[in-house]
Amino acid sequence: NLDLTATELGKLSDGFSKIVFGKVEGTHAENTTNNIKIYESSFADNTEFYANNITVNGALTSTANDILFDSRATTSLLANVTATNISVYSLADVTQNGGTITATTLNLSAVSDITFDGVNATNFNATSGGNLDVNFVGNTSINSLGASGTIGISSIGANVVLNTDTSNSAGVVFDINGSLTMTDGRTLTTTGVAATNLNATGNIAISKLVSSSTMILKSSNGAISDNLTGNDANITTTSLNISSAKGINLRTDIGTLELTNTISGDVAIIEKDDISLNQITISGSDGAFDLTTTGNTIVSKTFSNTATDGDFTVNSANFISNDLIYIESGDISISSANYTQNKDITTDLGSITITVINDIVQNADILGRAGNITLGSTSGDINMADTTTTNLSNFSGTISYGGKNIKLSKLSTDGVVSIVSTGNITDILSTEDANITSNTLN
Repeated sequence: NLDLTATELGKLSDGFSKIVFGKVEGTHAENTTNNIKIYESSFADNTEFYANNITVNGALTSTANDILFDSRATTSLLANVTATNISVYSLADVTQNGGTITATTLNLSAVSDITFDGVNATNFNATSGGNLDVNFVGNTSINSLGASGTIGISSIGANVVLNTDTSNSAGVVFDINGSLTMTDGRTLTTTGVAATNLNATGNIAISKLVSSSTMILKSSNGAISDNLTGNDANITTTSLNISSAKGINLRTDIGTLELTNTISGDVAIIEKDDISLNQITISGSDGAFDLTTTGNTIVSKTFSNTATDGDFTVNSANFISNDLIYIESGDISISSANYTQNKDITTDLGSITITVINDIVQNADILGRAGNITLGSTSGDINMADTTTTNLSNFSGTISYGGKNIKLSKLSTDGVVSIVSTGNITDILSTEDANITSNTLN
């Protein structure tokens, strides 16, 4: 074994093209049982270490130069290592669990696992034949990233840029105390049942995420936004669970959406195809929800928006509500080819406008406490189910129904009811209650 002390290393002075410890066989360390232990030391030249096992026990510095570690077995960095460029290669594991690794560029390659808990590198590249877990303590750009096992990237007070295409079949987790940005055009792909979890305290900017299983995105104090030029989907997956503090603006190609926005900012989703809204909760201020899709929209679980000026706007092929929609202070605007409502829709302070090309099927109540309620079909019928109510409670707004054939249950307002039909208007109530209660009927 080779044990190097600071006094011994001090005998080496600047002027070498590089200093090599150990023996090279081809491009890597020879097949040897020799080990290298390094204590506190400083070099003024490029320095390379080749051995079976390499252990850094004291602070190691190569001023304005490069350091290379190449081991047949493991490389363990247990103290600060500082250089312009640092490269670590191992036929087994690479670990760092003491001090900080500081470099302009850090390159890691291991046949087995890579575990680093304190990296301050402007540029980062890593390839692992096992699991890869890295924690950054300084801002970084990840320029290449690959692992046969899981990928775990975290940071403490550091921003991370993902500047590479990455594919993984075991699972990818980003847990960033800072912002997370994907470079425009880059794609992160997970296959099979591998999870994709992207978490950040700051903003998350998405280029392209592709997965065949549930994807989770969370920004605890920032926004989640589109960072991809063009109209391709930012997110392609079967199920998306997304949570943000300050707004969401994305293009998607997903099956189901579960969404939360808590502090401020609007939510804007452009969906490629059919989408099921599973538990949408928006609060805070300026929290409008805007969904545009060429496919169908299904409200599968409760939609609640208590944000100030929290409008609800949907443009889709067909709209089906199978659970409650509650908007506290904004307007509700739905445009679709067909409209089927199976659960109540309520707004406390806004208006409700439903505009369709074909039929409107109202199987549940429409409730407002301010504004107006308008249902209109350009070429189809309006069918209210027996005992359903459209009600402007204690408010003198206008309820307007317009279509071909109109089957009425109950319309109630202190203001005006307007009904325009190009066909027949029919009482659908099974009781003797009034179909229309209003101050004025047009």
